[in-house]
Amino acid sequence: MKLRNLFLLSVIVTLSFAFAACDDGEKKTNPCGNGVLDPGEECDGTNLDEQTCALVVPTRPGGTLACTPTCTFDTAACTAPSCGNNAIEGTEECDGTDLGGQTCDDHAGFSGGTLGCTASCTWDTSACDVDCVVQDNFATCNPMGGANECCPNNDMPSTCFSSGDFRACLQTCSDHADCGWSMECVTNIGNLCYISFCGEGMQMDDVQAPCTLAGGRAGTCYPVWRAMDDGGICLENGTLEHGETCPLADAMGIADTDPATQCNNGFCFGASGATEGSCFGKCNPLEVLATGTDACPANSACVNFSSIDLDETLDDGSPNDNFLFREPDLGVCYVWEAGNEIYSCDLLSGNVITGPNAGGPCPDGMTCNYFGLGSLLGFCYDVVATPAVEGATCAITQDAPQACAEGLQCFIADPFNDATGEALACRKICDATVLDGNEACAGLVDADDQPYVCLTTSRFFTADRELPTIGTGLNMETETSPSPLGFCVPPVALAGK
Repeated sequence: MKLRNLFLLSVIVTLSFAFAACDDGEKKTNPCGNGVLDPGEECDGTNLDEQTCALVVPTRPGGTLACTPTCTFDTAACTAPSCGNNAIEGTEECDGTDLGGQTCDDHAGFSGGTLGCTASCTWDTSACDVDCVVQDNFATCNPMGGANECCPNNDMPSTCFSSGDFRACLQTCSDHADCGWSMECVTNIGNLCYISFCGEGMQMDDVQAPCTLAGGRAGTCYPVWRAMDDGGICLENGTLEHGETCPLADAMGIADTDPATQCNNGFCFGASGATEGSCFGKCNPLEVLATGTDACPANSACVNFSSIDLDETLDDGSPNDNFLFREPDLGVCYVWEAGNEIYSCDLLSGNVITGPNAGGPCPDGMTCNYFGLGSLLGFCYDVVATPAVEGATCAITQDAPQACAEGLQCFIADPFNDATGEALACRKICDATVLDGNEACAGLVDADDQPYVCLTTSRFFTADRELPTIGTGLNMETETSPSPLGFCVPPVALAGK
């Protein structure tokens, strides 16, 4: 036992000398502050390990990154992006005069010119020289025109898309945000930007109902083409409300459009040549007529822009495939000012829907007149002091009072027997959807005692006075949604008369 204790004592003494030999007599200190990155340090003095605010705090990419006395990053001086400070920060493409060294030549479709930066810190190529052929989106192009046939849009390449007879420049995209306002990135046509459709004719909701664009963006269905197509284009909603001032410039397909410049559940209308207009809220003219109530805000009335398309050619001179077909029911809350009031009314009854004496006749000195040839929803308009009776000759003069008495309109007098359609007479308004026993025409007969017929306005302008058609053979289409607005007119005269 004694020998064992002596052995343990000698081991302890030996270890004590060994530890003592390791002590050099100097006190160890933390190396932070020596300007060298040591293990566990994020930085040291001015040595930031090549890090910046943008790398350390991406949400505050501006400003200056520093180092604390404890060798950790000091982000107090890092700042959020500030568009307009002439310094590119965060996701900004440019900022004022800071273009990051880029020129027009660095952008597809341009060669020379002056590159600029928009107020929202995105590229402005409007002053760049175009190095391509077709500039506008949806403009006709040549599929064999090569890579420079279509100019870029939203700083993205465009291509000449061809399908059947349709050939147009369409912007390429990788997601919906690339396509701009009211557009979607459509994958089944090769990741190209295209419009969003709405309406039952497009297997969507009713054209009078709200619509939704890709990404859950709320929109308003704008009916287009023909009434029988029952389709429209879904226009993205902004935040401007009914009656507020809006820019008339078309924002469709423009990236980074500010929602605060676009109408919510409505459309921007203004005078020809103006740059600004007013937001007119959308309304359902069919519902207004059916219920006799109008939900439009004060100082506005729901009017229906549906008419008969009487333009034989388009603006570019090409044939108009919609010629003589009824245009879709497009209802807007028409804003009026004091002294120029617009009161909606039912053409069949003559009763006011919106305005003084709702449910009764138009104000004194006014009668219910048609707004468009495609609807029975009218508006109260001035009438001459002594209105003409049914069958009396009349004339239509722009801005002049209506010549005929209540329930009558100055229109084509005898469409079946006068090929020119030049003679006008006061004719009684009727509901053209009632094909047999139309009470509106009761008691009206021609010289041979043949009863008058209610003729839809859709048949007044065709050569054979039948519904309009287009195409031939299997491609023939006949009007399937004729105008409900009709007039009581003499029938085809008896042979030999």
